[in-house]
Amino acid sequence: MIPPDEYQLFDDLRPEEYAALREDIRKRGIMVPVDVDEDGNILDGHHRKRIAEELGIECPSVTRCFVDEDAKVEHVLKINLLRRHLDPVAWGKAFKRLLDVRGVKVGSGARNDQTSLTVRQVADEVGVPVAT
Repeated sequence: MIPPDEYQLFDDLRPEEYAALREDIRKRGIMVPVDVDEDGNILDGHHRKRIAEELGIECPSVTRCFVDEDAKVEHVLKINLLRRHLDPVAWGKAFKRLLDVRGVKVGSGARNDQTSLTVRQVADEVGVPVAT
């Protein structure tokens, strides 16, 4: 049974994307293990896990441990911002949520009291220009 999707922070893949991923997994298997937390909750790989169950094949996973829930959410956001093809609105919402989780105040030169990160520094982490 798949654990609840509490860390599924993004919309499902479009049907054609899901079909393409399913076909690739059918041919080659799961090439990137699913990330789970210490409680078995899926952090990254919801679609891969679902497809593996549909196909009746093994789904490798790797357990990741984090200091708190914010760190788990940050991991999910960053891995998807770096890899997933999101439309501009979804990308912007995810980036804003990452800023919120990190405690970064939005505004020119605004600094986070805890980590002294700026929007520019977080943008650099996910490989986009600050204007994006």
